[in-house]
Amino acid sequence: MRKGSKHSKETIEKMREAQRGPKNHNWKGGNTTKHAGHLRAQRIFDVSKGKERHHIDGDPLNNEQDNVKFVTRREHMIDDGRLEALIARNKSGKYVFARGPDGRYVKKE
Repeated sequence: MRKGSKHSKETIEKMREAQRGPKNHNWKGGNTTKHAGHLRAQRIFDVSKGKERHHIDGDPLNNEQDNVKFVTRREHMIDDGRLEALIARNKSGKYVFARGPDGRYVKKE
C-alpha cells in the first residue's frame, strides 16, 4: 500500500470484523461484569426518561423480558431496600433529609 492511499470501505469492514468479539485479543466473554450486563440491557430496552430498570431476581446479567421492570428512582430504591437504609442514616443525623408535604423525602434547606 502506498503512503497516503486509503483502504476501501469493504477492506475497512473486514479489518473491523477480524478484531470483534472472540477474535479480539482482549475478549473475556460476553457476560463477565455487571457493567457489561448494564450496557447490554440499555441496548435491548428503551428506557424512558425518569425510569430505571429493576431486575426482579437481583441479577443484573439476567436481562430476560419477564425479569426486568421499569420503575422510578424512588420505587427502585424501595424495591432494593435502599430507601429504608437512607432513612435510617438520616435519623442518625448523618444525612439531612426530611419528609415533605407530599410524603416524599426531600433535602432540608
